[in-house]
Amino acid sequence: MLLAASAAHGAVVTFGQDARVAVRFDPGTTAMERTDALSGVGLGDSRAVPGVPGVRVVTVPPGTSPARAADRLERDPVVRWADPVGIMHTQATPNDPLFGQVWGLAGPGADANVLSVWNVTTGSHDVAVGVVDTGAAPDHPDLTANLRAAEGRSFVGTPSSAWADQQGHGTHVAGTIGAVGNNGLGVAGVNWQVGIIPVRVLGMTGSGTDVDIAAGAAYAAGRARVVNMSLGGGYSSTLADVVTAYPNTLFVVAAGNDAANVDVAPLYPCALPNANIICVASITQAGGISSFSNYGATMVDLGAPGSDIESTTQSFLSVFSQPLLNPQAGGWTQVSTGLWQQQPTSSLDYTSADLIATVTGTEATLVTPPLGVLAGTACRMEFAMKFNLDLVTQRLFVDAKPNGGAWQNGLMEVSGSTSGLFEYNTMVDLTAFDGQSNMNLRFRVTGPPGTAYGGANPSYVRIADPQVSCVAPEPVGGEYGIKSGTSMATPAVAGAAALLLSNQPSLTVAQLRQALLSTVTPMSSLQGITVTGGRLNVAAALAAIQPAPVPIPAPAPGAQTAPTPTTFIATTTPMALTLRGAQPVKLKVSRGKVKPSVRCRGSAAANCVMTIQLRYWVPTTATKKGYWKVIGSLRASAPSGWTGTKTIALTSYGKKMVASKRSVVVRVRMVPRNGATGRTTTGRVRIVAS
Repeated sequence: MLLAASAAHGAVVTFGQDARVAVRFDPGTTAMERTDALSGVGLGDSRAVPGVPGVRVVTVPPGTSPARAADRLERDPVVRWADPVGIMHTQATPNDPLFGQVWGLAGPGADANVLSVWNVTTGSHDVAVGVVDTGAAPDHPDLTANLRAAEGRSFVGTPSSAWADQQGHGTHVAGTIGAVGNNGLGVAGVNWQVGIIPVRVLGMTGSGTDVDIAAGAAYAAGRARVVNMSLGGGYSSTLADVVTAYPNTLFVVAAGNDAANVDVAPLYPCALPNANIICVASITQAGGISSFSNYGATMVDLGAPGSDIESTTQSFLSVFSQPLLNPQAGGWTQVSTGLWQQQPTSSLDYTSADLIATVTGTEATLVTPPLGVLAGTACRMEFAMKFNLDLVTQRLFVDAKPNGGAWQNGLMEVSGSTSGLFEYNTMVDLTAFDGQSNMNLRFRVTGPPGTAYGGANPSYVRIADPQVSCVAPEPVGGEYGIKSGTSMATPAVAGAAALLLSNQPSLTVAQLRQALLSTVTPMSSLQGITVTGGRLNVAAALAAIQPAPVPIPAPAPGAQTAPTPTTFIATTTPMALTLRGAQPVKLKVSRGKVKPSVRCRGSAAANCVMTIQLRYWVPTTATKKGYWKVIGSLRASAPSGWTGTKTIALTSYGKKMVASKRSVVVRVRMVPRNGATGRTTTGRVRIVAS
């Protein structure tokens, strides 16, 4: 899986894009009211988010905190919510020759049992699955027959038809869902035939904004019964609204690759408590949870194969590559003369023959030799780097010089620190130079001597393993590769959902979800850290959805009886948080607990089953971003017609926050869970000390 958001280890990365805020206005708000609300906090024109009615995105002026602008917007009576725009990153035996390497389907002990399932169904082109990711390779011979190319869309740049994969992640995901089976080529997906709708929301770096992801998810959900989202990041109201707006679409999402408890450190959309989400952890071939996989007893539903998964990949042409040599040694250091210099060749990351360093005053450069022809499309440079630079005065730039031309500066700019660690797979977009030959690239450091981020000296920059490549046409036999991550486990479940729909197209989301989650194979490695405690079992899920047998006469006394078939009941359990107009509800803390008023509006004997979360937005000034921190949560139920209060215990962080600030405004969300449907309620409460 491609993980969330900002530069790791404190690095500040600037790509020349202003910070933005997403805002949702109340229904019926006029254009004049929207303008007044935005101008009242110093914001200008906004643009709509396709497929997400009522949500607008507005650019925040330089020097203004997006978190502060969003907080001020939320105080306006016509604003339902406002969030800083976040970033999410890039989770019958066929005759296909590589099928034996797809251990999740064919390996020893593969609980998916898909071989027996394929004797019943191998999928259907009529079942659509939206792959909201980096796109897909349009010319991959093992995918083309299952791609709905005419319905593919890109929400990253223009044109919207440019959904072709520039990164490879989405192609790998698509292959697990639906690489063509029994065609004598490559691998087989969970479905031999299926309708894959490629939706590109992540760029070549494997990252994208939450508003673009939400727009792509809305597009896919409007056309597909199942949507695969092998991605994650911080909380996004825009994306949460999309999931809620499409209750009849099953969103299958990745748990994340931080080896963290999602219940404690939420990653979204996995941590959204909507009833139409399945969140997937990764397991190994040996049956354990993958070392990188996130988990969560209430938020992560089940496990599926995600370590060392063979699937289709995007083909790339290497233009320039240098080996990684002794990455922990040397680099540039700042010396007493006030110049950026190389250390002796013996301690460099690269020998002098690999990259040439030039020192000029307070600037130093490392220049690549002339590159070959940038053949293909979507060219890029990837490299590893570690640095320690002053946030204000020192910068690392990446520049390009076309053959015979002048240097074009600032393709990338970074400052700050990587905390002594190498950052791998840093990427610079060279698309503007596609087709260029004999161009040079350079790494350029600027800034005065004597300063360093965090007071650590000396300042330094170290570059390793630069590689330039371009997207190439797929070879006749296709390109295949092995990847690991919850991103690879997620499409196994999404593909299984599509396979069930090919057999029983009338299944509701609640029935589909129940069939997948109630039939898992129990695993000790998943007990207590996932909702089901088990791994995907496609064969058992298919058996669970088969129509009830024709009634037969009662057996004679003492005779063995057939088991009762599974019955699916879709319940409707609307619920609500008691609000007071546009003003926050005031709750007093008593013994570290608060009691919001709620009511269940379910009909007949239905119960409301919900998750209540109190969340506080914590701004991160260094990156002008932030994240949601849960300061209290509760899984609760109530009978139809019930009105009363629910007690939520605050976390230690929440208690300290209230004790220090005396009064704090937080967001509360109540979302149906456990297969129920209904309206998600969002509001704000003001918590004050008693």
